This record gives sequence, structure tokens and C-alpha cells, in this order.
Amino acid sequence: VMALRLGLPMGLRPALRLVREGIPRRVDVGRCGEEPFLLAVGGGFEGQVIREADRQLKSRLGKSAYFWSAARHLPILHHDFTVEVDGEVFEENAASVMVANYGTQMGTWIFPPEASGDDGLLDVAVLKAQTFDQVVTLVAASLGAPPRQGGGLTLRRGRKVKVRCRQKVPIQLDGDDQGDATEFEAEIVPGALTVLVPRKPQPFHPCLLYTSPSP
Repeated sequence: VMALRLGLPMGLRPALRLVREGIPRRVDVGRCGEEPFLLAVGGGFEGQVIREADRQLKSRLGKSAYFWSAARHLPILHHDFTVEVDGEVFEENAASVMVANYGTQMGTWIFPPEASGDDGLLDVAVLKAQTFDQVVTLVAASLGAPPRQGGGLTLRRGRKVKVRCRQKVPIQLDGDDQGDATEFEAEIVPGALTVLVPRKPQPFHPCLLYTSPSP
């Protein structure tokens, strides 16, 4: 995902040429406790989906593994979340809370839509699936259909985020299962990582679809 966002070549040899020909670019890094992340950390439904869509299933089904895992959990369990973004607190009964740096990419769309990885901000997405329309939106997101603000989706942006839940929920960080927890905190470290990128970024190709949450 990060390579696609930065326009890096997918092949090993052209990627290695960046050591000689690339130009440096500073990008942000998220931090959840002592763990750094590049894409996102989240809790709830997305953590459950990632936990069950293991490497073996993803190797067989590609990104459809997430749809298969999501469909197995209908109706989708909701939890009472308290979310604090730069000191502003709000509560939501939601299926999932994602705190993103680069976020995810499926095809040509980005989620959360303003996640850029170099703006010094985290993008918070709170997803619900209580109505039929919201369920369709959430499950379709696992196949690449961008959810809509207001259609069961709440978006916020900030530098420090705290997420608390009354019950333990599955947590994922950059696509890796982190077990169950009742809370997590994240903050952004602007420009913490230097990456060599092409002088002329590689254009997106339809075959380079997002199939794994790993950076």
C-alpha cells in the first residue's frame, strides 16, 4: 500500500535502483504505544476481519478474503466507543474505529479518503452497520467501494487519538492481529521516516490492486 501511494516500482530490481537514482521524501509515522505504524491501527469489526482473513486464505482468495471474513459476521456486532481527538471527545455505538496514517488502498481509492501519510495528521474513521444501507456500505468496503460520510461513517482528523471501549475488542496494527483490548492510543510523528522515491513516480496500474494490509 505504501509503495503504491509513493509511486514506487513493484519489481525488486527497479526498486533497488532507487538507492542510486531516488530522491529522499519525508513521510509521517504513526505510533500506538511503543509500536510504530505506517498504514493504520483499529479496533472492532476490522480487527476481527483481519484476524480471520489469515495469510493462507488471502493467498487463495486475494482481497475477497476480507469480504468472506466480513460476511461471516453478519449481523455485525457493535460496541460503545469513546473517541478523543486532540482533546475533543465524542461517543459512538459503532462496529469499528480506524486511526489511519496512510490508510488502505483498494484499486484507485483511498480510505479514509484524506489519509495522505505526509500531512502531519491522523485520520479517524468510525463505521456503523446498524441499518441495511450501513451494512451494505461496510461489507462493500472490503471489496473496494468507498464508504460515504454520513452513511454510517464519521470522520475526524487530529494529531493524538484515544479510543476506549466498554468491552475488549480485536485490535489490528498495519494488518497484524494485536489481540484484544479495551483501549488504544495513537499519535502522529511528522516526517519521521525518509524514503527514497522515483524522480518520476510510477503511474498506478489497474493490476496493482490492494490485496494485503501489510505495508
